[in-house]
Order: sequence, then C-alpha cells, then structure tokens
Amino acid sequence: MTSTSLSKKELSKIVFQLSGLLHTTVDLLDPEDSDFNNITLSQGKALFCLFNRYPEGMMLKDIAREMKVTAGFASPTVEVLVKQGLVERFQKEGDRRAVLFRPSKKSLEMYKKREKIAAKLCKKLVVGCDKEEVVVFEKILFLTYQKLQVINQKLQEKNC
Repeated sequence: MTSTSLSKKELSKIVFQLSGLLHTTVDLLDPEDSDFNNITLSQGKALFCLFNRYPEGMMLKDIAREMKVTAGFASPTVEVLVKQGLVERFQKEGDRRAVLFRPSKKSLEMYKKREKIAAKLCKKLVVGCDKEEVVVFEKILFLTYQKLQVINQKLQEKNC
C-alpha cells in the first residue's frame, strides 16, 4: 500500500469536490435515468428525506424542517414531485386532516436502481487494489459515513 500525505487544504478540496464527482459519475453510469437527472437539488433533498422515512411518510412541515427551508418553499417542491409521479400524497390513519407524503413506487424503483449503480461504482473503485487496501478503504468509508451522520445530527439539533 502506498502512502500519500495531503495538506489540509488539498484534503478539504477533495472532500468538497467528492460529492459532485460522485453525482456526475453515477449519472454517467446511467444516462438513461432521466427522471433522477431532471430533478432539482431541492427536489432531491425532499426525496432523500422521504426515502429515509419510508413507508410511514412525512408531513410537509417535517420535510421542510429536514430540508432547512420554510413550508412555503417546500410545498411547491413536493407538489412538483407529486405531479411527476415520484411522490404520493396520503392521509394519516386516525387523522383525516393530516396529509403525509411518501415516495411512489416509481421513485422507489429508481432508488433501487441507483443503489445497484452505486454498488457497481464501489466495485470499480477497488479494481486493482489488493485485499488489504480494499479493507482499509471500506473501513475509512464506513467511518467517514458514521462521522458525517454524527456531525449532521449535532448540526440539526443545534439549528432546531
């Protein structure tokens, strides 16, 4: 295994660019998936919230809170997703006044397709690596994910 030492500035730049590069790479691996490629960042954030709360669904105010926007901003965003057939609206059992949203069957199928593409990408990322390097990569990736979850949770608690 080779050792590379990056400056904090170089590492910060890589972390900043990684998200966009991952998104672009997934789009290139599946250019035919026009439904996901044609949604805005805000629509993507709303879908992400809903995927994480499937199948119980979420009220609009909760989607807005997780997106860190007002309900007035979230409402048209979610409405577009409903019109596109990516989100469905339903009433909460026991409270007919409460309207909830959840991913539609169509968007759940798209999500599963994207998970498969992500799995392919993971395989491509470790081509040419020996077993030890793969184990280290997976461990670092998992630790990064866990740390980001903790950071995100603390920031959400601080901002609520």
